Amino acid sequence: MVESLDDVLDAFEAAGFAKEAKPVETLSQEQQRILFGFEEIVTWAQEHGRVPVQRAEADIFEKMYAVRLAQVLAHPEWHDLLTDADGPGLLSGAVPEVLDGAVEAAAPSPGSLEDIFASLEGAATADPLFDLKHVRPKAEIDAAAAQDAAQREPCPDFEPRFSGLFDLLRDELRIGRRRVLDFANEQEIARGQFFILKGVTAYVAEHSLIEADSGGRRNARLRVVFENGTQSRMLARSLSAELYKKENAGRRITDPEGGPLLDHDDSKTGWLYVLRSLSDDPWVREHQMVLHKIGQTSGSVERRIAGAATEPTYLHAPVEVVARFELERVNRRKLETALHVFFHEARLDVELIDRWGKPFRPREWFLLSYGVIEQAVELAIAQRLAGYRYAVQAAAIVEK
Repeated sequence: MVESLDDVLDAFEAAGFAKEAKPVETLSQEQQRILFGFEEIVTWAQEHGRVPVQRAEADIFEKMYAVRLAQVLAHPEWHDLLTDADGPGLLSGAVPEVLDGAVEAAAPSPGSLEDIFASLEGAATADPLFDLKHVRPKAEIDAAAAQDAAQREPCPDFEPRFSGLFDLLRDELRIGRRRVLDFANEQEIARGQFFILKGVTAYVAEHSLIEADSGGRRNARLRVVFENGTQSRMLARSLSAELYKKENAGRRITDPEGGPLLDHDDSKTGWLYVLRSLSDDPWVREHQMVLHKIGQTSGSVERRIAGAATEPTYLHAPVEVVARFELERVNRRKLETALHVFFHEARLDVELIDRWGKPFRPREWFLLSYGVIEQAVELAIAQRLAGYRYAVQAAAIVEK
């Protein structure tokens, strides 16, 4: 466990990151807000090959970054804090609008700080959105809110890929395999992690590093999926800045713990079973050897599957028992949930109609070989599953 700032820096250096002269951990919340805001401007400038400028045809993001940059230029006392992050040299106030290497054409750039303020004053006259009144102007607050809303969009693969993942997360929280903690470190943001932002659970589905700035700081482009079926492609530091804000009540959700699967109150013998479908459906028959259902019962497995042919949870077809694992003093429900979460990316996505005519998505069928299921069961019972992950492309269990 990391116990000190030196440990954090040593870990970063061992992973190939340069030690920073001004680690984020030593900054106040106000300094972090200023730094994160400026780094967003730098990232925008690097991605677009030009400086954000207030103009009629600019979109709301460019206008917001132009306003924010004007604020930074007007506060020289901030510049020492921001110098290391200023790869393009924005703090000089004399940077050409089109940066070196850019290929897109641009309109004339403001020649001085006074020109920038004149542009802002004209915009304020025409549009109250950019009326600067406070240290953090209303323009920035409104634009940030608009940016947040604009970044959210419907998640096209939410139902087949992520809906069940949030269901399983709730199960894990309920049985105590995960905990909710205060957000404390930007390095906690990684692929596969869950967070709570403004009361909404968020899942980091994608995490792609982008080029480091001149100070060696790395950022990442994320795909963040929310439990309400929306998604956002934001920068890691943008998410971090939002999670740090007290008013947003940012929280992180821990990784699932290997236990406690042992349960003295659930010591009655039970069974974890693996089934294979005997359906006549052509697709199921083609994939029969890698399509398995993982379930549990306290009684007879045969009695549990007796009505399989009429139940959507069994794909409306008979099944055969591939394997059964007798469990004693192991909480079978926690073990089942742990395996479902572990293999969530291999879950079968199919919608059936139940006996009442309603659509139904079975949650316990996975496209897996029996060998990896057996390996996962052994790891889970040995309390070691948390140290591994299922690699879908390799169809294998690998160490994290």
